[in-house]
Amino acid sequence: MSSYPDFRAVSHWHDDLEFIVILDGQMAYDINGQKILLQTGEGIFVNSRCFHYGYSDTHAECLFICILLSPQLLSVNTYFIQNYLDSLIQNSHFPYQKLNPSIQWQNTILHDLKILYENNITKIQPFIILEKSVHIFRLLSENMNFFPDYDKNTEDILALTAMIGYVQKKLSGKTSAERYFLCRKLL
Repeated sequence: MSSYPDFRAVSHWHDDLEFIVILDGQMAYDINGQKILLQTGEGIFVNSRCFHYGYSDTHAECLFICILLSPQLLSVNTYFIQNYLDSLIQNSHFPYQKLNPSIQWQNTILHDLKILYENNITKIQPFIILEKSVHIFRLLSENMNFFPDYDKNTEDILALTAMIGYVQKKLSGKTSAERYFLCRKLL
């Protein structure tokens, strides 16, 4: 965590699914305004297009793995995307899942993530990435938990996501000076 200013990553979102595995220490994680504490051995799945960041208010060190898996890895055909993949990545009632090693299916995901990390450190191994990604996506899809109170923030989050997406689109390819003046114009 010390590599981030004030032990706090910048809040962001992306289309990729993000996974964090805590190897040592603890980290607080914010997902769309919900705060989750992660301890050694635990992890978290953050769904596509959810605002998130990790931090330590106590400035305690934390060693962790961060893995991003692109849904495009499984975008084999329109039928599969519409009937299986979209139900996971476009589910506004499933912004995250804390991964606890004492729950079998969650421990399996944590194990798969460690294998992904260890087997791809020195050389990218595409078949292992595909195999583990499919397994992880399947386990998440089969065990989706729903957050019934989450509807209260959904409209605000969707509006904020759209606004930031618009700004990112306008800023891509611009120089620092052009970005500054465009941001000033948008404000």
